[in-house]
Amino acid sequence: MKALLEGYLQRDKVLLLGFGREGKSTYRYLRQLFPNLPLAIADQSENPDLSVASDDGNITLHLGKNYLDVLEDYDVIIKSPGVQLRSHQHILHGKALLSQAGLFLECYSRQMIGITGTKGKSTTSSLIFHILNEAGRDAILVGNIGKPAFDFINKINDETLIVFELSAHQLEYVQHAPHIAILLNIFEEHLDYFDGMDAYVHAKMNITRLQHPADHLIFDEENERITHQIKLLAPAAHLQPIDLSSVSNIDLGVLAGNHNRKNIAAARQACQLAGILESKINSAIKTFKTLEHRLEWVGSFCGRDFYNDSISTIPESTIEAVKTIYKTYMLILGGFDRGINYDLLVKFLAKSDVQFLLFTGDAGRRMAHLFTPFCRIDQQVVIVDKFVEIANYFNQIPKGKACLLSPAASSYDEFTNFEERGKVYKKMAENFGASCH
Repeated sequence: MKALLEGYLQRDKVLLLGFGREGKSTYRYLRQLFPNLPLAIADQSENPDLSVASDDGNITLHLGKNYLDVLEDYDVIIKSPGVQLRSHQHILHGKALLSQAGLFLECYSRQMIGITGTKGKSTTSSLIFHILNEAGRDAILVGNIGKPAFDFINKINDETLIVFELSAHQLEYVQHAPHIAILLNIFEEHLDYFDGMDAYVHAKMNITRLQHPADHLIFDEENERITHQIKLLAPAAHLQPIDLSSVSNIDLGVLAGNHNRKNIAAARQACQLAGILESKINSAIKTFKTLEHRLEWVGSFCGRDFYNDSISTIPESTIEAVKTIYKTYMLILGGFDRGINYDLLVKFLAKSDVQFLLFTGDAGRRMAHLFTPFCRIDQQVVIVDKFVEIANYFNQIPKGKACLLSPAASSYDEFTNFEERGKVYKKMAENFGASCH
């Protein structure tokens, strides 16, 4: 990696674009390798956390809402995933636009398993990593799951398998692809970041667009967007549809639902390609624990079960959640409205066993409006102004039934992220339980 970076950084002007978790990680690694390299930091915040660089007299700061105005002044730009450059494409020509994901793919693609998809990335990535660990393989888990890749460079040798969870934001500008790629699904998502669905799909397909004949692509052939794109692209990699028959005789345990069957099958196929014995894969699956906020059982309180699926920010994942938690009586929907089409979800819920629908936020209000013409006489619709107000309705859930948070919308109206939303929901459920005693 050092030699690769030296080649890029021979130019004088280097800009770290975005100074959140990944930006700080990039700064630390560059300073470790190049203590005297002049660096600039550009961030939307006027007061970002600069403690990691507090004693560095060799940096230039560009902070505040006009931080992107300085792009044309720099030859090398190392971008954090959340920074959107849609309106600055004309400035990027002739510049080296880098990222941790792009550099990792360029340096370590031959030993990488890369996982993307609108939903299921974190579960599948974590399961692959768990299987590799249980099988005694040297592996690291990095990427969109929240662990900056540069933080793990010193742990990598020629035998290390790199499990990289890749978001569309991370794939947007990459120039290389992983040896083993998994494309789980593509649904409407992140339309507030990308310039329409075509741009989002294009970014996702970068995971295979640049693969070689010796590489592998594991994909869901039931997803029409994926199969259409594969026909258009004709990837050079070996194509391997997700094989659900491989999990037909396996006890899925906590990983319930058809979507998780696909996640498990994809993880199995990737680990087989990595040389893991089938017996070791099967035994590792049995000891895997689900991730927080992903169809997580919160507990049974006052005779009612509570499930936290705050990660669900699109209609398709909410539909799968309701299918999986069959005793759902109360469903909590809504949040920040990004203009996603909810027609499919509305029609599904009108035929479901869900009887109490709680809607929050602008997305929830739009869903409620769409749902009203389809609402059955035995279904109740409630709109609340604030998320915390949903707790006022928990006592209306019959004993033996379940309450499910699966919002089909982003959390950014009231919360920092879906994790915060899930934690608030879990605390409200626990408080409800305490009120019974």
